[in-house]
Amino acid sequence: MVSTLKLTKIQIPNSDSDVISLDASTGNISLNKTISTKAGGTVQVDVLSSTTPGNQITVIGEGGSNGTGLSAGMLKAWANYNQATVHDSLNIASITDNGTGDYGLNFSTNMGNANYCAGGIGVHDGGSYTRIQTYDHDDPFTTAQGTINMQDTNGSVGDAEPACTMFSGDLA
Repeated sequence: MVSTLKLTKIQIPNSDSDVISLDASTGNISLNKTISTKAGGTVQVDVLSSTTPGNQITVIGEGGSNGTGLSAGMLKAWANYNQATVHDSLNIASITDNGTGDYGLNFSTNMGNANYCAGGIGVHDGGSYTRIQTYDHDDPFTTAQGTINMQDTNGSVGDAEPACTMFSGDLA
C-alpha cells in the first residue's frame, strides 16, 4: 500500500529551528543543518547553491578547519590546444592564432573583469623544448579573451605543441 505524506517543514523536537524546509511553489528543498555521511558515504545532488543569494558555498579542507569558497576555488576556463586547434577545453569558445606563439583564448562565458589570472605551459617538437606561458602586455586581458605568449627559456617566442592554459577569477 502506497501512502502520501504532505508537509512543508521538519523541525528539531522542542525547537523552532527548521531542519528541512519544502517550498511547493518552486520545488526547492532547503536543508538547514550540516549534512554528513559515514566514512566513504556519498551525497548526490544535481545543483548546489547557497541559500543566501550572493553567498559562497564553503568547502572545508582535509584538516577540518580551513575552508575555501567553492566557486572561487574552481578554474573558470582551461584549454589543451595546438595553435588554434582545441583538443579539449572548458569555457573556451575558440582560440585565435595571432602569430608565432601568440594566442587569444576566447571565452564562452565572459570573465567578470579583466583582473583574472592565467597559468600554463607547453612543449614543442614532441617535448624537446619547454614553452613557458607569459602575458602579452601589448594585448592585455579583456573580459572576453585572454591573450598569452609561449616562450622558450631564453625568452624567444615560439609555438607550443601542445599548450595547456588555465584561467581563474570571477565569471560575469
